[in-house]
Amino acid sequence: MHPDNAGMETASSLPDDLDPESPRASLTEPPKGLSLAQLRAQLREAHARLHQVQVQLQARQEQLDAKEQALQALARESTAQARQHRCAEQVARLAQLGHWQWDAGSDTLAWSDETYQCFGYASGQIQPTLALFLDHVLERDRQRVSDLLQQVLRQADPQRPRSVEFGFRRADGAWRVGRLLGEARRDAEGHALSISGALQDITELRHTEQLFHAAFNASPMGTIVSRLGDGVFLDVNDRFAASFGWSAAQARGRSGLDLNLWVDTVVRDLWREQLRQHSMLPNFETQWRHRSGEVRQVSLSAQRIDVDSEPLVLTFVNDITAHKQAQARVDFLAHHDPLTGLPNRVLFRDRFELSAAWARQLGHKMALLNLDLDHFKTINDTLGHPAGDQVLQQVAQRLQQVAGSTSTISRQGGDEFLIALGSIQDEQRISHIAAQVIAAMTAPLHTGGQELEISLSMGIAVWPDDGEDFDTLLQCADTALYQAKAAGRDTWRFYTPAMNEQALEQLQLRTLLRRALEQRQFVLYYQPQIDLASGALVGVEALVRLQREDGAIMAPGQFIAAAEDSGLIVPLGEWVLREACAQAMRWQQQGLPALTVAVNLSAVQFRRGDLLHSVTQALTDAGLAPQRLELELTESILIDDAEQMIDQLRRLKALGVCLSIDDFGTGYSSLAYLKRLAVDKLKIDQSFVRDIAGDPDDAAIVRAIISMARSLKLQVIAEGVETADAATLLRMHQCHEAQGWHFARPMPAQDLPGWLEQYQGRRGA
Repeated sequence: MHPDNAGMETASSLPDDLDPESPRASLTEPPKGLSLAQLRAQLREAHARLHQVQVQLQARQEQLDAKEQALQALARESTAQARQHRCAEQVARLAQLGHWQWDAGSDTLAWSDETYQCFGYASGQIQPTLALFLDHVLERDRQRVSDLLQQVLRQADPQRPRSVEFGFRRADGAWRVGRLLGEARRDAEGHALSISGALQDITELRHTEQLFHAAFNASPMGTIVSRLGDGVFLDVNDRFAASFGWSAAQARGRSGLDLNLWVDTVVRDLWREQLRQHSMLPNFETQWRHRSGEVRQVSLSAQRIDVDSEPLVLTFVNDITAHKQAQARVDFLAHHDPLTGLPNRVLFRDRFELSAAWARQLGHKMALLNLDLDHFKTINDTLGHPAGDQVLQQVAQRLQQVAGSTSTISRQGGDEFLIALGSIQDEQRISHIAAQVIAAMTAPLHTGGQELEISLSMGIAVWPDDGEDFDTLLQCADTALYQAKAAGRDTWRFYTPAMNEQALEQLQLRTLLRRALEQRQFVLYYQPQIDLASGALVGVEALVRLQREDGAIMAPGQFIAAAEDSGLIVPLGEWVLREACAQAMRWQQQGLPALTVAVNLSAVQFRRGDLLHSVTQALTDAGLAPQRLELELTESILIDDAEQMIDQLRRLKALGVCLSIDDFGTGYSSLAYLKRLAVDKLKIDQSFVRDIAGDPDDAAIVRAIISMARSLKLQVIAEGVETADAATLLRMHQCHEAQGWHFARPMPAQDLPGWLEQYQGRRGA
């Protein structure tokens, strides 16, 4: 209310007698002729009228206040509507949502600013028409949009708007995707007056959806979109179909339970509950079932998403069956032998220690059996490693059948196996099982179409008698195994403390040999070889000795076996070759007759050394003629990979050296080998020669060897000739050469010239 207006309205409503401008309003003087009582009555009447006026004024003020409040509320409402209108405009602009209205009567089309922008125009730049609108719509969608407008005109239900998606081109030529919604406004009789609605540019939305579907279908993992509430699949990709046998059409509308995917439904309930709590659940490992019934290991990574207020689940299914199998294989190989499937040493040790703890509580004993196949290398070398592998697999199967379920069997590597026997109350049971193991190998094995005979040797140690920890017990069993092999193989031996002493001696001896090689403590002694027909010195045999630091001399019988076992025979043999050839040349330079020097060879040198190179180098360094070197071979060389040995011997023979067979008659010589080897000489073992004068059997053997050798045009030399009678008999049987104490004992190189001078003097006398 304006103050001036309020004042005017108040003044005009006062009674005349109270109006200051009225002649009757002056009360400063009492009217003449009135009594005091009359005057008081007039005053009371005036007060009453004044009170009535005040009440009227208060009522009028309240009316004015109510009008002012109504005006303020109207102003606020107008402001809110303006604000809402501005917000609506902002939302429409940000959402690229435009408004349009087509008047059916006038055939006019009105666009909002956002609609202009959708089509690439500035607001009011053109006058929109229905024809212009349809011209922007792509031709493929134009008919559908036109049909929609017709449907809206004919639509009986005004509450259900129509919508259509279509492609269109903007004024600048850009291709876009729009979504049109429309509804009709009708008169009382239902006739359409106009159509209005919304237009939204949904290009980015559809592009995003395309990217999602592309990623969905191209995902390397099975991908599922399902409802959280009932688990029903809304869509699956091709990878899911390939992994589990259900096509997208078969999977849609069905849950994992309907498809019998979950092997354990309790786990499914747990997974769904965790997903409700955390909304994201990565790497949940479980088992799903293929349509064929095959169980697969899967890893589920799920994300809960809300679409149109409906909770959905996006699940990536990674089939990790192959990974799990590979991991299980790695774990298996970490504790098992890949060839036989038996526990390896790591797992065997764990099981042994567990069994030992159990046996300790029960007061029982245990046994550790260390097994090694006899001559297994021959199978690998002759038949090949695949055949050897088959042999090992068959041996493992037989050991499992014999040892039983209460024992643990392990392959340690190569042809070595271990068996742990637990809860032994009677030690006779150990021998009984050992005998069964040996007997199990008597039946032939079959590999590559061939039948093989095989045996094994075994060393046995008893816990806790021979050792309380695994390593000590294994060492004891290994020592016993060595003794079983030394006893002829195909047998077993229990460990004894004496074996350990012997093994310690062997270890010390190997250490001594290695140090002797480094410090050049080996020396050569030479034993003369005499031509029996003329009595002349024709050669010497080089015999190695070890001269210890205290001056004591060790004969070859004390260390050659250890040198062969340790492989030290190879460098030792090379040194003997070089030194013998060099010494033969030094004697020639001193004026002695040209002598043939005989050097013994070990089978180990043939297998592990480059013998041809060593011989050639020794002859070249010394300047010795090859025919002055004689190589003595043991008969065991001939049966160890015969073809390879024959090839090497032929190469040596071609070099020009002389070849002889040492200790003939004590080994496994074959007359066929003698024919093929083209050796030059046979050396009759001293065991036949020593008693030739007193033992007819020895004499007969010697005569047979000499006769055979002469028939084969081979030279014959007898060793161990200790008496004149033996020398005379050998000469009578036409043996070519001899050596032994009857002629001379082995001597250092520097003593040979003096001995030769004395020997020739005795012959001349």
